[in-house]
Amino acid sequence: MVPADWGRRLPNFVTFDEAGGRFEYHRDIVRGPTLLIVGGGRGVVERIASALGDTVSVVAFGEFGECNGARVFSDSSGEICATLFPNNPTGPEAILADANQRLAARVDLSEVGLVELRTVLGGLGRPAAREHRATAPVMLLPNLLDPDLRNRLMQAFAEENREGTVAILDAEGAAALIEMPDRKRRRDLTLNRGRPLYADVRTAIADRLMPELWKAWWIDRLRPEAFYVASYEAGRGDFFAAHRDNSLPATADRRIAVSIELNDDYEGGGLVFPEYSDDRWRAPAGGGLAFSCSLLHEAVPVTAGCRYVLLAFLAAPA
Repeated sequence: MVPADWGRRLPNFVTFDEAGGRFEYHRDIVRGPTLLIVGGGRGVVERIASALGDTVSVVAFGEFGECNGARVFSDSSGEICATLFPNNPTGPEAILADANQRLAARVDLSEVGLVELRTVLGGLGRPAAREHRATAPVMLLPNLLDPDLRNRLMQAFAEENREGTVAILDAEGAAALIEMPDRKRRRDLTLNRGRPLYADVRTAIADRLMPELWKAWWIDRLRPEAFYVASYEAGRGDFFAAHRDNSLPATADRRIAVSIELNDDYEGGGLVFPEYSDDRWRAPAGGGLAFSCSLLHEAVPVTAGCRYVLLAFLAAPA
C-alpha cells in the first residue's frame, strides 16, 4: 500500500552528533537517496548499511553512538522521530527518501529484507551526469501521482472522453472551442470541480508539486482550473502543434502548466520547447513536467501505443 505521505518532501530537521557537530537534513544530504532508521540497534543498522553500501545514505536515531556506514543521532526529546514516524513504531522501521528528500516508501524492517530494500532502491537511481548546453526552464519531477490514482484516471477516461478542441476568438472577438485537427488531435476527459477524482488530483498537486514550486520559483499560491485526462494515440497520429497556454483573455491569468504521465508503455511522444531546443521532455509514469504557461511548447506524436496524460493549469489566485 502506498503511504499517505508518499511523494511529499520530508520535513527538515536539525540535530547534533556526539561530538557536537551540527547536522541539517536538507543541507547535509545532497545526493541521496536516504534511509532513515528508528528502533533498530547497532547490529541492525550496521548490517543494513554494510549490505547497501554507497547506494544510499543511512541516518539512524538511537543511543548507541558511532556506527559503521551510518550517521547516528540521539533524539532524546523524541520530537524528530515523532514527526518522521507518526505511527510510533515499536520495532525497527525505516523511511526511504529519494535524492530530493521526498518519501518513496515506509519499511517495517522486521518484515522486509535486504532484497526488498534493494528493489525499492533500484527505482531511485540517479541518471548518469551529463553536460547541458541548452535547456528550457522546465521542472521535471517523479512520483506526483501514485499508481492507484493513475489507474483510476485512465479508467475514467475509458468510460468517457471526446475529441479535443482548441480555444479561439471568433470573428466577433468572442471565445469559442472548436475542433481543429490540423493543429490539435487527441481525445480528452474534463474533470471539473465536484467530479469524482478532482479532489484526489488537487490533493496530490498540493502535497507533491506545490512545495517544489515554492522551493524553485517562490510560487506559493495558485488556483487550479479543471483537470484534463488526454490521450495521444499512435494510430490516430495525435499531436498538439506549438502553442502557449495563456494567449487568450480567458486564459491570461494562467501561470503554471502541469503535464503528468499516467503510463509509460508507448514509444515516441513527449513535449518540445522549440524556443530553447529540440529536446523531447518525457517524465516517467507518475512523474510530470511543470512550466510557465508563457512557454511555447508542442506535444509530438506517439510512434507506438497510446500516451495518457493528466493536464492541469494553475492560475493566479482570484
